[in-house]
Amino acid sequence: MRISITSVFDLRPDKWGLRGDPYLWDDIREEFRDVFLPYDQAQFINDIVSLFEEKTGQSIDNEKNVYIEKYAYGGMSSGGISPEFWKRQAIPLLAHRLREVNMMYENIE
Repeated sequence: MRISITSVFDLRPDKWGLRGDPYLWDDIREEFRDVFLPYDQAQFINDIVSLFEEKTGQSIDNEKNVYIEKYAYGGMSSGGISPEFWKRQAIPLLAHRLREVNMMYENIE
């Protein structure tokens, strides 16, 4: 049974950094569409960081928010991406979920 890693993205956070973050979340999720469990957690984190930087043109370690027109759909912070949100909330949340689904996957194999 092949389970896509995208399942870790299914439940979205209750709060986001800025209004562009949900669109980046969806964009990154789509990049994992053809990736299946089990998947190495350290590699997953590295992949998310690389995708963040590829899609925003900015290092995730830069403390400044970035504006991405592609993610601008109206509102004051529309198109805004928060590297801080990704470092402190999104990536740890996704890594935790991956750890859980990897363990479940191993139990059903």
